[in-house]
Amino acid sequence: MNEEDGSESPNNNNTTSTSLGTRLAFNCARRLTGVDLESSGLVNWTESAEDTSSVGPFLIGVAGGSASGKTTVCNKIIQGLGDRRCVMIALDWFYKGLEDNQDASNYNFDHPDSLDFELLLSCLEKLIQGEATQVPCYDFATHKRLAEKRLIHPGEVIIVEGILTFYPLEIRQLLHMKIFVDEDPDTCLCRRIRRDVSSRGRTIESVLAQYEKFVKPSYDEFIAPTKRYADIIVPRGAENLVAIDLVIKHIALKLCQPDLRRLYPNLVIMGDNPQIQGLHSVFRNREASREDFIFHADRLIRLIAEEGLSLLPFQQSSVYTPSGELYHGFKYCAELASVSIMRGGDAMEAGLRAVCKNICIGKMLIAKDPLDDPGSDRKVIYCKLPSHLSRKHVFLLDPILGTGKTAVKAIEELLRRGCSESRIVILSLVASSEAVAYCFSYFPQLKLVTSAVDRLHPSEGRVVPEDKLKLAVERGKNRFSIYYKEQKIVLDEEWDSFWNILFVPLPACFWISQSHPCSDQMNALCKQLELYFTQVAQASGVAMERPYPLKWFPNNVAWCLNISRQVLKRDEKLSKLHDFIVEQNSSGVINRQEAVSMLPPILLELRPGDRVLDMCAAPGSKTAQLLDMLGRRNFSPVEGRQSLVVANDANLKRCWMLMHQLKRFSCPFLVITNHEAQKFPFQFPFNKILCDVPCSGDGTLRKSPDLWKRWHADIGMNLHSLQLEILLRGLDLLETGGRLVYSTCSLNPVENEAVVAEALRRRAPQVSLISVDHLLSNLIFRRGLLSWKVKNNAEELSFFTSYEEVPLHRRKKIPPSLFPKDDLEALGIQKCIRILPHDQDTGGFFIAVFQKAQEKDASVEECTIKNENKIRRVSRLISDDPFERLSSVNMSLLKSIANFYGLDEELLCKHLMTRTSESSRVRKIYYLSDQVKSIVESSVGNLIRNSSVDDMEKFPYRVVHGGLRCFEAMDCKYQVECPYRLVFEGAPLIAPRMTRRLELIQDEKIWNFLLDVKNTVKIEDIPFDSLRTKLENTKPGSIVFGFTNENTTDYLTAWLGPTMLSIFVTSEDIRLLQSHIRRSYISLIDMLNNHD
Repeated sequence: MNEEDGSESPNNNNTTSTSLGTRLAFNCARRLTGVDLESSGLVNWTESAEDTSSVGPFLIGVAGGSASGKTTVCNKIIQGLGDRRCVMIALDWFYKGLEDNQDASNYNFDHPDSLDFELLLSCLEKLIQGEATQVPCYDFATHKRLAEKRLIHPGEVIIVEGILTFYPLEIRQLLHMKIFVDEDPDTCLCRRIRRDVSSRGRTIESVLAQYEKFVKPSYDEFIAPTKRYADIIVPRGAENLVAIDLVIKHIALKLCQPDLRRLYPNLVIMGDNPQIQGLHSVFRNREASREDFIFHADRLIRLIAEEGLSLLPFQQSSVYTPSGELYHGFKYCAELASVSIMRGGDAMEAGLRAVCKNICIGKMLIAKDPLDDPGSDRKVIYCKLPSHLSRKHVFLLDPILGTGKTAVKAIEELLRRGCSESRIVILSLVASSEAVAYCFSYFPQLKLVTSAVDRLHPSEGRVVPEDKLKLAVERGKNRFSIYYKEQKIVLDEEWDSFWNILFVPLPACFWISQSHPCSDQMNALCKQLELYFTQVAQASGVAMERPYPLKWFPNNVAWCLNISRQVLKRDEKLSKLHDFIVEQNSSGVINRQEAVSMLPPILLELRPGDRVLDMCAAPGSKTAQLLDMLGRRNFSPVEGRQSLVVANDANLKRCWMLMHQLKRFSCPFLVITNHEAQKFPFQFPFNKILCDVPCSGDGTLRKSPDLWKRWHADIGMNLHSLQLEILLRGLDLLETGGRLVYSTCSLNPVENEAVVAEALRRRAPQVSLISVDHLLSNLIFRRGLLSWKVKNNAEELSFFTSYEEVPLHRRKKIPPSLFPKDDLEALGIQKCIRILPHDQDTGGFFIAVFQKAQEKDASVEECTIKNENKIRRVSRLISDDPFERLSSVNMSLLKSIANFYGLDEELLCKHLMTRTSESSRVRKIYYLSDQVKSIVESSVGNLIRNSSVDDMEKFPYRVVHGGLRCFEAMDCKYQVECPYRLVFEGAPLIAPRMTRRLELIQDEKIWNFLLDVKNTVKIEDIPFDSLRTKLENTKPGSIVFGFTNENTTDYLTAWLGPTMLSIFVTSEDIRLLQSHIRRSYISLIDMLNNHD
């Protein structure tokens, strides 16, 4: 017997005979890992980097005296772990029922014989295997088992709680963590009296008599001694919140470990960082040269050896540095030797000696005797070991751990020679999961260091890399299939069609901007797409499906190419079309977007003059559609007010990306803000709101198949509350008579119908759903669901059908709003729109359209930041230079710009603003519409600038971008009348209003020359006399060239110096302008053939 834990070691007397407890541990390891420890055959087992449940449940034992607070500690652990699948098994359930001739007052319920440990072990076995099990129900009043039983499902965490949890060896060996709850005996007695009298029908006298006769003696004899087995002792029980918090964090850390380290704490896997994986990528590569293989393998061996050294004991050591300072450090305090398993271990010796220069290395050859039966065990053929192993730590070198049987045989020999199990460290380049389980099942105290754990090929016996990505994808598909079949989002006979199309790439789609000057020409070109594809198909000899317009899109200006973006990009015959589409998308003529994603802006039915809020705008495709529908360059008041689009996102980096994406629209009524959508501040109501909330995104699986590996029903459940908060805030910001469109790219009803229904319950009768069927002609869609189920995260393949089924301790994480109620039909949920991928070859999508009939009785709740320092900090993160009116900052500069360009000074005073700090020069000047100006003037940055904290709390807009950049300062070494140039993106808005510095080009050759200029050209080198003479007689400064073709005008911004002309347009924009002059082409084929 091992005095430390009372277990029998399989290593004593060089034997592998096992006790019942050890054998049960072997069997559990076999079930967890697929390794048959009793036979020579091996079953394939794989571990997962995504699904941590694949390594089996994490078993926790909680013991302690009677009424010490064990159950309370367990409940706090379960609550702290949140939605982890936790199962608690109480030892009290397994009391043996009293016989008729037994008297409860003379029966010791605290003796080990009172409990049915065999039944407990049987139940734990099933739970470990992933099977549900039935446990008995015990009546403490009659002291008998009831006829009914309770069903316990497997969990990610299994907690076994009871006074004698640590007493049986068989149970101790199954536990990964052992916790002993230690409470003051007087406190325990008080609790026991209160509990037994109130809930178990006993008297105070009987409780005290039992305590003196049985409870206290049994505690001293059977329970207190098991405290030595505990990993953690929790004094003061449930009151010790610090200890409980540490336990919860440790368990959470273990649950996050995606491999065998959860089961085997002495296992060290180094492959979690890119450096180790990079070394593996070289020496596993079959194309690697011999020199590269040796070099990178040696590097890895040295790293493994260094990691092994870190497991040795150290002692404090102090030394003096060359400068005479005292340094307190550590040094090894153990003797070290090594044993190489021939012949593979020889390859590791050089790397080990590079780390441990004078280490003594022994040799051991282990193999099967060819004269023995094929099923016979391995034998030690040759063995020459270092001396005095009993006092040394030993590195056992085995580069590839396949089955682990050779390593186990070697360890047995080392133990026979006097080496201690706890001092053996296996160093291995690669180990199979089967070998890891095999070694630790025999020798739980040894240590194993490896750079990777892979799987063992079931037939060839080789260790091969695990395709963890493929496994994760398959698990995601399986979870998805089970979940949505249960939700019945499609009929049973439709499932195959629905399922199969999820693996077909999504067709590429785009819409043509109707506010762009080139929209008519692009419409004409796109009508030739079908002819173009026909010609490409004939030339390549490959059948291709024809493009078609999306008939439900207004004016038929959206097209589906019927091929995926990947095919369009890679196919040699279609590459020019792909490049053309990318180029036109950059210019804003067309916009690539998934078909179903185009629907929400359409259903808003925008009109010029609308005030629109896009609550979750990034990446910006829907916002672009909104700008186009409002007429992006239209800033004239309509019915007394101008159009306004506020594009908001909670992530500042995504806001900057949004700004970059929408720059091509040159829109003066666009504002980009950075707020959490559910806390968007209220300054004035919006009459149109787009609420495209964050979602699980499983409707986009055709476009993003990498989502399969991460898919889980939990994602939608976790987002439900956030989605509801955003929708409610949007409804509060909506003006009377306004419209809000709620949408997700998810199929999950807990993100869709559940959110919509709960919002209607909370905001009725002010808001209601409206039907938009008249806007969706030629679109196939389904009605909203009236029933669904909620996934039970604590149990696989289990669902809740009503809130009443949710256990009390989980109701905080599972709100009632997730569940369907009887009022769904009355709420009009059938007016919601569900789009399924197989109906019309699209992605999955959900839409609900709200109309606001009246305001809430109370005013809109202000969502503000009350902390002044936080306001200042967030504002400075966005920008150190808030918006200010140019007329207030530098009126003389405004007049200079107006005079220089021949612009209306009153118009500029009203609309020009700049972003500048008090000490800096005005660098950039923006044109803002009245609505945008009112927002940026009440932004956080401006209010901080004016030190108006009261106003900050009232209107704390965080503006990232507003309006349209029009002018920018130039640093000139020569005198100019106005050192501010007109920028290219502002030219379409400003140039038509200029009466000076605008040169209209009539000759297409001159225009082509200007477009071909590479940055700068000398004026004297301009080959056109008229242009050269004009420039020679023009004062230096900004100049704009315009060229009109087919009733549309393009503008080219430049800077005229004393002798040079510089074009201030990016090469990308130059290419776009060059494509515009080819509008006379009526053939798409000609267009593409002339496209470079």
